[in-house]
Amino acid sequence: MRPLPLLLIALAACTDKADDSATLEDPAEHACEQRSQTGTALTAANAPEDAPALALGETPATASLVPGSPGYLSVEVTEEQAALLFAGTADVVVGLALDGVAQTLPQGSPNSTCPEDIPEHFDLDLDPGTWTITLGPAATDSVWLLLMPAEGHGDH
Repeated sequence: MRPLPLLLIALAACTDKADDSATLEDPAEHACEQRSQTGTALTAANAPEDAPALALGETPATASLVPGSPGYLSVEVTEEQAALLFAGTADVVVGLALDGVAQTLPQGSPNSTCPEDIPEHFDLDLDPGTWTITLGPAATDSVWLLLMPAEGHGDH
């Protein structure tokens, strides 16, 4: 008679875990939902050492760009993080550096959920440190960006 209560407890624990994963939203879908939001206003810096911080999270940012020259944003990473960088304009994100050392920018591709709204995204593996994102020079004066963890997050 004792194995049945243990089995019911085990099944309840499995059901709870399944329910938790069912409430996680796909980051690509979240980015599409956020595309209409301007988010945090940033001005890309003229030099990497002056770069304002782009937050890693669920809120987008709109970065004003430096006309005719590259602009820079920074991201502080405290622990290894898989992240997605979504851009509202293609070919504006042109480089990455970690603590001042250039890194290979992965191949960008459209967001599969809403490619017209988010024509470019990058899958990033971010090590701890200060990351610098190079933007442009570009034919646009601002770019919408969303940098978020690659793992799903709570539905809202």
